[in-house]
Amino acid sequence: MGVRLVFFDVGGVLADDMHLPLLARLARERYPDRADAEQRFVQAGIRAWRGFELSPDASEDVFWGEVIRDGGMRESVAELKALVRAERIIPFWGPRDVAARLAVAGVPVGIISNHCAPWFAEIAATLRLAEIFPADLVVTSFEAGAAKPDPRIFEAALQRARRRLPDILPSQCLFIDDKQRNIDAAAALGFQGFVFDARLDPPEFLRRRLAEWGLPLG
Repeated sequence: MGVRLVFFDVGGVLADDMHLPLLARLARERYPDRADAEQRFVQAGIRAWRGFELSPDASEDVFWGEVIRDGGMRESVAELKALVRAERIIPFWGPRDVAARLAVAGVPVGIISNHCAPWFAEIAATLRLAEIFPADLVVTSFEAGAAKPDPRIFEAALQRARRRLPDILPSQCLFIDDKQRNIDAAAALGFQGFVFDARLDPPEFLRRRLAEWGLPLG
């Protein structure tokens, strides 16, 4: 049986990553005298993110405060909030166009994304995701309370898919993500999928892979 629904990741597929590239840049440019700055800042960002991505009520101020304290940074919370919005909301319009073509051709498309509530809302507005992805097929870690590769977020996505297509099987869901471990986690539940990283792969690669599943692209 063929693919009936396609789920896209956001970070790395539809938009660039946000806080970690910013932290790495600040370490290189503002802390040249600290050899461990980049590693320390990035690790601080990873640790703080684990809580930020799992709750719809998580505070961005608390997140940046933890990063600053853990990383030993001099920047203020307000400055980091402004910088991440000024520099790191970077849409990938080519993959978005591919998703739009699938939707126009009648293939339901959804999202499975590890993200925090405030940044996801801003990325969604910038990319106009609501024009393509129906709200009932958008599954985020902060809503699901689980983050990829946790199988619970894929189970939540399958439940959403079955509200729209009650007889859909996991093998009829195709998942596109920039990390192999997430593809593997989805595959363990029966999803099909492949790795696509918009920072490395051209949109034509995405179109070609989708065509291999016989999916119409308009």
